[in-house]
Amino acid sequence: MSHRPGDVATPIGALRLTVGALAELAEQLDAPGPEALAHRMRTLSVEDGRTVVRALLRPCSDAGAVSHLTDRQVASLLPDAARCIVTALEKRS
Repeated sequence: MSHRPGDVATPIGALRLTVGALAELAEQLDAPGPEALAHRMRTLSVEDGRTVVRALLRPCSDAGAVSHLTDRQVASLLPDAARCIVTALEKRS
């Protein structure tokens, strides 16, 4: 998939927040609404971090690559994931 404004480049591929990624995050993190999702995003475990990176990576790259990352590598991608989410939501408000 081609690069779009708002994509965040990482060593494993571009991260992109799509409606599908947002729905996947809400479902996988058991967050029924925006407030619940915001709360869950502030209290992520490493496995939750994998879920976030996988959902944001799926529209652009091989999301399966996330399962091969170490906990440290996942943690290093979370600031990029946060930037991706904030940038996408700022453009829509």
